[in-house]
Amino acid sequence: MASSKSHKLVENDENNRFYGHHIVWLDKNLDTQDNRKTLEMLHSFDEDLKSFKSRDKCINYIEQQNDRNTDSYIIFIISGSLSEKIIPQIEGYDCILTIYIFCGTIDNYKHLKYEKLRAICDDTNVLSDKIARYIRKVNDETNFSLFPNQDSTRSNAVTSKSDSKDQHSIRNLKEDQACFLWFYHCHNFMIELENDDNERAKKEMIAHCKQETQNRKAKSGINQFSRESLEQNANDAIRWYTRESFVYECTNKMLRRENISQIYSYRYIIKLLCRKLKELHKQFIHEYKKVGEQSSLQVYRGVSLPSSDILLLNRNVNNLISFNGFMSTTRDEHVAKTFINKRSCHEGYEPVFIEIDIDMTKEHDIPFADINKSSEHPEELEVLFSIGAVFRVKSVEFNEKKKFYVVHLSLDQHDQLNVNKYMQHTYAKNVDTNDRSVLFGKLLCDMGEYESAIKYFSDLLDNSLNLKNDSRAVYLNNIGVCYNEMKNTDQALKYYKEACKI
Repeated sequence: MASSKSHKLVENDENNRFYGHHIVWLDKNLDTQDNRKTLEMLHSFDEDLKSFKSRDKCINYIEQQNDRNTDSYIIFIISGSLSEKIIPQIEGYDCILTIYIFCGTIDNYKHLKYEKLRAICDDTNVLSDKIARYIRKVNDETNFSLFPNQDSTRSNAVTSKSDSKDQHSIRNLKEDQACFLWFYHCHNFMIELENDDNERAKKEMIAHCKQETQNRKAKSGINQFSRESLEQNANDAIRWYTRESFVYECTNKMLRRENISQIYSYRYIIKLLCRKLKELHKQFIHEYKKVGEQSSLQVYRGVSLPSSDILLLNRNVNNLISFNGFMSTTRDEHVAKTFINKRSCHEGYEPVFIEIDIDMTKEHDIPFADINKSSEHPEELEVLFSIGAVFRVKSVEFNEKKKFYVVHLSLDQHDQLNVNKYMQHTYAKNVDTNDRSVLFGKLLCDMGEYESAIKYFSDLLDNSLNLKNDSRAVYLNNIGVCYNEMKNTDQALKYYKEACKI
């Protein structure tokens, strides 16, 4: 690892916590009615918000915060009229994480180019949405599975779990092979789910979201979501996922927890996202080649990672990782870098800039696509990867000048991972591994998720059209297996007998 002697990674076992965000607003005209409403909105993000009419007092305050090296970073909002004079003076301070210009006419300031300038807004609601999204992305977790040994079906993967409740970072593949396989095939599995289940799946997701979210804004969003028919326009699925709403929060929380039964409850939105990404992927590749772009595409992501995870990545250069869930990246290096700042990291975490190379001349089995036309935030130039994408670790280096780690990855092919050998070895005698409907249920059973497997096979029996007798028998038999594992012999015999009758 390229690193200076002065910067040393230490594995920190203390309780991790977020560094706090602190909002500072400078505007000579704070007393207008519109600005008072905006001030009220901003207080919802930071009760200790500081607002200034005097630029000298504002700069003095920022300098004091920077000198104190407190556990907070500043989201700085400034009026357009003061921006060109003030931003160059303060954006170099470590305490300044990002800057927003809030003005009456956006066009007057579009020419401004500052490293930490995040957006120019002329509407309170837009400003609120962008700040909320930024805070969420800065504090977002990046969870992944690491595969150190590619020459054996028995992985020696190490494990590490984040301190967030029930949310997993690096999975131990040797102990949890079935769980990995579930995520590995999740994209294609979701695409192949029956449409007849849409209404039921949507109601199930909404019920789960109501349990997970308590705030008024989320409940309002859930009510709106319940009235929309996303399957009629899959672009709306991406729009909901990229906006500041319960959809992103709840879906990613479930994916991080790796609780398959809960993830299955979100199959409605996951299925629509997977299908839309598959469609957009074809368009993206076609348009990319049509305009004669380079053979390699670079995308970026700014994150914070535990020091222990960075050490593990460094020890596993040339091996493979897979991120749990959908992964958001950007084609704009500057956008990604605005999400990394030492002060925005948890304690025991480090800022990391991820660079990903994609060979656009190859076919990729897990889709990725530019989602700008469907996104709520087209300015982010977002490229979204579907569930199950696999990457190779090329290098891990510390950038002494920028004071963050650079992790260089390349998008890899699934056939580089010896999963098929494992599947053939484990399931060849019992499961047609080309039949994902059976494979997924078997994987749930192998994970000890017996109730989830029973629910899954029961849903297949209830919702699959033109179900063949042999498939029905297999589903019934597997339900019996699950009950048998749960020591419920009576129920197991019941389903075994039903399967034998077919």
